[in-house]
Amino acid sequence: MISKTKIVSLLASSLIVCGVPLAAYAENPIEGVWQFEQSHLRAINRETKEWFERTTQATNPRIYIFTDRHYSYMAISGDKARPLRKNAGEGRMGGPKVPADQRMAEYRPLDVETGTLTIEADKITLRPLIDHIPDYMLGDGTGDRTVWFVIDGDALTLIRRTDEGATITDSYARLE
Repeated sequence: MISKTKIVSLLASSLIVCGVPLAAYAENPIEGVWQFEQSHLRAINRETKEWFERTTQATNPRIYIFTDRHYSYMAISGDKARPLRKNAGEGRMGGPKVPADQRMAEYRPLDVETGTLTIEADKITLRPLIDHIPDYMLGDGTGDRTVWFVIDGDALTLIRRTDEGATITDSYARLE
């Protein structure tokens, strides 16, 4: 009779031989949909050279969707709602009657990015395949970002650090 330990060992060996790493079958706690809650900035004031801190609560939607190898990010930046097209007297497509300033007010705050990710310990490297900034999707590493993360139950913290020493800590809550 084969023991449970030998069955698990045989299964693990067959997965490795087939080229499937065991980690691919482990539960990945970052997978899911995450909604932005707040951002905390710690930086140096360029004029006074003094450190300051500022916390900003979510005013517009911002969502990350993570799978084991891919991510998608959509956000409305700023603190004002985007103007509605119907208030400009036009339908969904708008046509030539929608003035340029209306189009800019509608689309400038929309931040869209999707691509691949790699996770190494507490760091995620995001590599955009589609981005609202065309230069970031050239595949030359220009758009790649590394963020540190901490997961505590249904709370995700993403930490970004700038070359100037600033730290941006964004808090998200799991939606699913």
